[in-house]
Amino acid sequence: MKAPVSVKRGMEMLAGHSGLLHIGALLDSMQIKDRLNALDNVHCVDPIFPHADVLFSMIGLISVGKPDYEAIEIFRPKQDFFTRALKISGCPSSVTLRQRIDLIGQACDDILKERSAFLLRLKAPAITPILTSAGQFVALDIDVSPFDNSKTQKEGVSRTYKGYDGYAPIFAYLGVEGYLVNLELREGSQHCQKNTPEFINATLAYTRQVTDEPILMRLDSGNDSKDNFPDDKWENVHFIIKRNLRKESPLRWAELAKDKGRKRICREGKTVWIGKTTVGLKGEILPFPIVFEVTERHIKKGQQPAFPEIEVDTCWCSLEQLDAEEVISLYHDHGAGEQFHSEIKCDMGLVHCIC
Repeated sequence: MKAPVSVKRGMEMLAGHSGLLHIGALLDSMQIKDRLNALDNVHCVDPIFPHADVLFSMIGLISVGKPDYEAIEIFRPKQDFFTRALKISGCPSSVTLRQRIDLIGQACDDILKERSAFLLRLKAPAITPILTSAGQFVALDIDVSPFDNSKTQKEGVSRTYKGYDGYAPIFAYLGVEGYLVNLELREGSQHCQKNTPEFINATLAYTRQVTDEPILMRLDSGNDSKDNFPDDKWENVHFIIKRNLRKESPLRWAELAKDKGRKRICREGKTVWIGKTTVGLKGEILPFPIVFEVTERHIKKGQQPAFPEIEVDTCWCSLEQLDAEEVISLYHDHGAGEQFHSEIKCDMGLVHCIC
């Protein structure tokens, strides 16, 4: 028989969140404490903790996947490691944390985003570009992802386009790695296009603080608007934006595709035409080329419908050098943003803890 397990009590201090050491080092390299502590128009009577300590404590909680205010209490009895790792003077209570974040949160928003861009340029191990026939570009994926905050009474919670109550924040991810360069919390009922041109301009400003490489911005059909085309002041910024067909006729698109597109038979009963046009359905000259993919199905689930089923996907593309297949493939890669949404919603647990 094996000897019984022997359990001894030692004097070592064990830390379950040793990664906070890296978080503290990154926060320190942002050189942000003095600016946070000197925030204008923030009136706090006789504060025990500086603004930077409060914000760093909240960042520490988010980093370990505990973004609710009450989670700070588990670090207070033995706060030595938490405070030393984040290089703060003390660990505030949950009440203090809630009150101070409400007080200073909006005032420090621009500072945090600016210094986050500075940190990315300084410390990011790689910002991997995507390779195309027109050269290499750093992807900038912008998308709205609703949060489910059903059965809560939080300010701004309202019906989202997903059919549940919550918020509808917009996110901007940079590079293949998906670095978050900008975000904006929005009410759930807010249309995804509202304030988006301003958001795009702010995002491009932060992006240019991170990298000087050419940018390829990708948006879905909810943001199909000429207002989202980057201004002339942004050099080396290109875009692929999926179009909203609105009242355009699928039959007309099928006619255009058969005339100008390349035919590909995928299987029996399914034919696809892919191509590019600079002229609209009404004969108008377009500001940018439209790439189209028109699918015609004569057989669906083994059945032959009375009329063929037509599916149309189109998108704007400012890179005229790219052929249609490459544009479609690049837009499909935009779906990787769902993975980044999942990391924020699930891995970091931020969905139900927005206050």
